[in-house]
Amino acid sequence: CRPMPTLLPKDHLPPQIDPRKLAATGSSLTGVILFEHVKRLDSAVVGRGDDHINVALNFGLHAEGFLTVSGHATAAVIVQCQRCMQSMDLVLEAPLNLAVVKTEIEAKQLPSDLEPLIVAADKVNTAHMIEEELLLALPFVNYHPTGACQLDYDLSGKAGYSLSSGGAVSVSGDDSDKADDQIGEQGPNKKETPFSILERLKGKLPK
Repeated sequence: CRPMPTLLPKDHLPPQIDPRKLAATGSSLTGVILFEHVKRLDSAVVGRGDDHINVALNFGLHAEGFLTVSGHATAAVIVQCQRCMQSMDLVLEAPLNLAVVKTEIEAKQLPSDLEPLIVAADKVNTAHMIEEELLLALPFVNYHPTGACQLDYDLSGKAGYSLSSGGAVSVSGDDSDKADDQIGEQGPNKKETPFSILERLKGKLPK
């Protein structure tokens, strides 16, 4: 039997584009970029949710006369939750609002609503342009939503302690009274911190 053809969800974007020419004609591009072409982004995340990045680009003219590239890029990636240290899915979205310039001097003259896209020659690498915007949109730290974090489940059944979305430890029920008693025994200047509570839970050595 004949092998099944490889099907792509959308057309690939061209490897290089001439943003000035496209802006002068008011063109638009929609397609995908494969993750294999964005090495820096690929190394900045734990894994990929898809093998491609969805991109929509509009080229035009700004009110102040600058040639622009606008649109958005969306990538499904896997990152690490900084609370439970487990993997989590993240939809990374990067809006684009760029002005095509040739030099850093021109870039400094842009209005505040535009970011510079420095293109010294005629063309720009499409994947590199999109990768730069996605890297800027990548959060510095990532957390599971409240109730979805493994640490929530680990702590919820132990001594009435739970971890809030902000990383703080709360005490409920009878354990709250015990905690108050412990704090009273220690004195006002020795109040337990969330970190000390966590240490006791991890070591399973209640005091």
